[in-house]
Amino acid sequence: MTHDEHPSGDIPASAERGGPIGAPDSAPPFRPAQPPGAPPGQPSGAPAAPPYSTPPASPYEPAYGPPPGYAGYAPPPAYGPPPGYAPPPGYGPPPGYGYPPPARPVAANGAPLADFSQRLLAYLLDGLIFGLAILVPFFIVFLAIFIPYMSSIDTSTAPDPAIIIGIELVIFAIILPLSFAASYVYYVKMFVKTGQTIGKRVMKIRVVRAVDGGPVDARTARRRWVVQHVAGAVASYFNLADGLWQLWDQPYRQCLHDKCAETVVVQVAQP
Repeated sequence: MTHDEHPSGDIPASAERGGPIGAPDSAPPFRPAQPPGAPPGQPSGAPAAPPYSTPPASPYEPAYGPPPGYAGYAPPPAYGPPPGYAPPPGYGPPPGYGYPPPARPVAANGAPLADFSQRLLAYLLDGLIFGLAILVPFFIVFLAIFIPYMSSIDTSTAPDPAIIIGIELVIFAIILPLSFAASYVYYVKMFVKTGQTIGKRVMKIRVVRAVDGGPVDARTARRRWVVQHVAGAVASYFNLADGLWQLWDQPYRQCLHDKCAETVVVQVAQP
């Protein structure tokens, strides 16, 4: 069939590629054979290009390569979360974080000072012991003077008030010196001997010198006793102020009798 005789009037693709008319359209185009080792696209018969090679290293440039330990570029080891998500060793708040505890007041010898509660309980306990001790001579004097007088009074007449007052003054004159003498022995002698009364021994506190923490002598103990007990017996409000003075006194928590005698009260070390 000729070009004029083709039904569609189009030229077959095989004829445009130079093939015979009627050949299948899927046939590949003809290409000349390439010599072995030639790069793709090099025409047949052309000289083969020399193989590529690494240029020689320049003597003026250092040779570069992978750093040691990275041969083959091995992947790093796998990392995971630490067990329990604990912080690494050494990490955390610095030791002593926060406000430090306040310094404990001490005497000149380093012994801790007695607290207000310790001194108050020792004072009350000593007062109870001393009061019970004074009651015995008081009742003896009372029974020896007052009872005979009351038994001699005529029941049909009223007792003479002047006589009653006189008897009370006699009892007071006997009991007062006796109580001061007993107080002197209880406080002064015991302070000189051990620095402790019974109440202070129970509360584990002791009276010492403020200057060096040593034991008190007789002169110091007497001066302390006069201010605390004699002045307190004369003026009751002074005794109250004397005991409360330690609450605001710094740095040794001294009462007024401590300041006059230059003493402090310290805690006794536990054995």
